[in-house]
Amino acid sequence: MDTIKFANGAVYDCSFLSTIPDSTAFIALTGVDFAQAAQIFANASMTREMEYGENRLVGYTDLVMLGVQPYGIQAVLKGGHDERIG
Repeated sequence: MDTIKFANGAVYDCSFLSTIPDSTAFIALTGVDFAQAAQIFANASMTREMEYGENRLVGYTDLVMLGVQPYGIQAVLKGGHDERIG
């Protein structure tokens, strides 16, 4: 299982992550319930910078949707861009 690190240093299991060029990120967490995921993804100070593998996701602070998927609680965030780490 991959992990994602949020701006506050919190690390969660991440079962899905994809971004598309229109500044949209799709991120799913496992090991959290819906309310916990809502608190995480609605907190712009946590989502302003996230690290996933060799990528830094910057500025994804606008929560558009949160839903339950078979692979976890998935958020759709807008407003950011991706950078390579290193």
